[in-house]
Amino acid sequence: MVLVVRDPLPSQSSAAVSDGGRVMEIDETRLRRAVADIRSWDEWEVLAERFFRPALVEKSNEEFTACMRRPDEVVAGSTWHATCGGYRDTHALHLLEKSRWMVFSRLEPEADRVNRNHPEWYGRICYRCERWTRDNSLVTCPWCGGDLLDFALNEDK
Repeated sequence: MVLVVRDPLPSQSSAAVSDGGRVMEIDETRLRRAVADIRSWDEWEVLAERFFRPALVEKSNEEFTACMRRPDEVVAGSTWHATCGGYRDTHALHLLEKSRWMVFSRLEPEADRVNRNHPEWYGRICYRCERWTRDNSLVTCPWCGGDLLDFALNEDK
């Protein structure tokens, strides 16, 4: 395993988040309003299809392989691993996953409460930069300054 150690980027506001990988525009205000109205998983599937299907163009095998071959990096004491969401528009994938978590917390409140009581089950991921870490205390990505999302570690105990 190769580790690259570097300093984190200076703190950035969410407005300064990189648009790298953005293929199409998604009206985020309209998306937030639509997510707030979701009352069932069937409604979520309709919304996800409407907002995200056009944006989620799959990466080629070569793009996927190159993405996954990036070395681990240590930034400000946290080890970051490469991942690949499999889609070219990483911003749309970030919004999809963020929206899915919001819907899950509303439709499955008991399961969400259990999950929130076990932060050790989750790492943090930046779908935009396609990197994840086991350090669940982090809030922003050291590369783009964007918000990080929970990432289930799925490890056997």
